[in-house]
Amino acid sequence: MNGKYRTLVQYIICTGAFLSNCSAGMFNIALVDIAGDYQVGLASAQWIVTAYLLVISVLLPVMGKLGDIRGRRSVHNLGYFGFALGALGCALAPSLGWLIAFRIVQGVGASMYQATNMALIVSLFPPEKRGKALGMISTFVAAGSMIGPSLGGVLIQWISWEACFWLLAGTALLAWMMARRFIPKDKPEKQGHIDVT
Repeated sequence: MNGKYRTLVQYIICTGAFLSNCSAGMFNIALVDIAGDYQVGLASAQWIVTAYLLVISVLLPVMGKLGDIRGRRSVHNLGYFGFALGALGCALAPSLGWLIAFRIVQGVGASMYQATNMALIVSLFPPEKRGKALGMISTFVAAGSMIGPSLGGVLIQWISWEACFWLLAGTALLAWMMARRFIPKDKPEKQGHIDVT
């Protein structure tokens, strides 16, 4: 794999680190608007953020193991598709219950690519370039956390909170197509099953 191709793959993988953290912070400022639109209390609307983060936290080790068994590329790329599907569902959700359900789908997708992104970087980059590549993931994580609230505020003020989900869905779908095209296939490293308990 040449240098330019490897750099492209690196940015495709880092996009997930940006998206998941951007999505986590984007909706804290939208809760009042969402609660008003669905005519529910703010405490109920808070589950939009809580459910997303809770699902990611619980599923990260499970998805990491799944990546070892099924192949990191396939789990990673499916995560992008799941995130996009969840975001699309959120944008079209007819009620708060459906919105939270699709947020959970989004969290499952995010956990899939977050659990495998560093392992993919390690497998694709030679030892002398891994430190910089792994540091780039951390940079995208920080950028997503910083940009999320501001970007969400702009979209909510000028368009609507649904626009945030449309943007996330479109970006994740593009990342999924790029990942399928450019991230090289890998082989599963372990045999076995997932110990859910």
